[in-house]
Amino acid sequence: MQTNSYTEHAKENLPLQFKVLKLSLLIDVFSCLPVVAIAILSNSMILFTDIYDYSYNIISGIISVTIVNKLIKGKITSYDYGSGKLESMGSLVISALVIMGLISTAALSIHRIYYPQSLNIDFSLIGFAINFIALIINIILWLRVQKIAAVSNSPIMKSQWRLHRANAIVNMFVFISLLAAILFRDFSWGFIIDPVCAILLVFAAGYAFVGLIKESLNDLLDKTLDEDLQMKILRRLAEHHDWYDSFHSVKSRKSGKKIIIDITLGFTPAKTAGEMFELTGRLKEKLENDIPDSEVQIISRIDKEFDETNIARKSLSKIRILPITEADLTDSMELARRYLPSDNPELILNVLKESCMLGTNSEELLKENIVNPRYWVALSDDKLIGFSGYYFYSHEPDSVWAGWATVDLRLGLLSARAANNLFTKVAYEARKTGRKYIRLCTSALPEEAMANKIHSKFGFEIYKTDIDWDGVELLYKQAETESVFEKFQKNA
Repeated sequence: MQTNSYTEHAKENLPLQFKVLKLSLLIDVFSCLPVVAIAILSNSMILFTDIYDYSYNIISGIISVTIVNKLIKGKITSYDYGSGKLESMGSLVISALVIMGLISTAALSIHRIYYPQSLNIDFSLIGFAINFIALIINIILWLRVQKIAAVSNSPIMKSQWRLHRANAIVNMFVFISLLAAILFRDFSWGFIIDPVCAILLVFAAGYAFVGLIKESLNDLLDKTLDEDLQMKILRRLAEHHDWYDSFHSVKSRKSGKKIIIDITLGFTPAKTAGEMFELTGRLKEKLENDIPDSEVQIISRIDKEFDETNIARKSLSKIRILPITEADLTDSMELARRYLPSDNPELILNVLKESCMLGTNSEELLKENIVNPRYWVALSDDKLIGFSGYYFYSHEPDSVWAGWATVDLRLGLLSARAANNLFTKVAYEARKTGRKYIRLCTSALPEEAMANKIHSKFGFEIYKTDIDWDGVELLYKQAETESVFEKFQKNA
């Protein structure tokens, strides 16, 4: 109900926003020409800044009026998360244009210091009168628009009241600058007063827009949630970890004041649809109470479990896939030294240790940008015949890497079955991470032939190549996680 009431209030507030924005635009249009003429005739740098101010006022006014008018008519349909995304974009454009203009003004002011020019006193006095009227108008619009922005929490209205505040600052600086320039015009240093005050004005006005640019970029880049709100979500998910079977992702958008949060959770097929709806509904209610003005969507995914009995039923003997334990390290490293001779045995051992003894080697692995490895072993009649797993690179948020893997190649067809089952297990578990891609690194060496055949079978393609220290060509491959999972399902 809280979200609905906000939406209705925002719609009711749009006509008032449109009226104020239209009035402000008309004032800027009709006063622009005389202000520009006086600025040029007075030869004052501080008055010359009004040319930029009015240009950007008119541009921002046109953008704002157009957007609000379309919102009133209901013609905004391109953004799934509502008008707030478009408002943030408009706000960013307005602020960026103003910053560009202020930088140009600063450059012209510096130029005027090196190449001084005298002021026209008569037209400077007329500038006094015009800016006094503009000061009164901008203060009225500043207070009026700020009041509307506080109620509507619209990014466009926020940019507009900051714009009128900056304009009021311009007007006050004009009085100080022109008065000082006229009074001290006979001194040898008097000529620098006008451009120096213009530079000060640039910094004062620019400061007002830096915060708005950051806010708009955060909205457009979906950096919506503050740290305390993220912690509220994580606490709720941790508190109710027994409700769901895996966590995939949290995504957020901002539409004006409203925060839209999408949380994707995985459930096993054992849970009924009714149970999933009940659990997600209760979690949604709690999170919306925790985070004001939020709309939480819980997206349910079915995480099919790895059925080793079904996949391995045609094996020469039953193969079991189990999480690696400390007792498996010696046999695993023996296979690694035999079949992965060109790889770093110390790094492989650290990865395997971290997988079965969490926290023991995390610092060493972080130096290689490797985090959170998970590994499994293939057992046949309780004998370890292979291992495989995955890990993450800390700088790649969208991918999971299939890690070092090998099987005992002396077992013939059993070796092929073990390799296929291990790779299948990794694909099933990688899907639960919610990452878009599975990536891996292999080579064109003969001992990699079996692995490369499996990779091609399940849609892995080379996206880059490299040469290692021994001159061996490395093949970096990737495939979409969901696609690999579906192909494994079809093969099973």
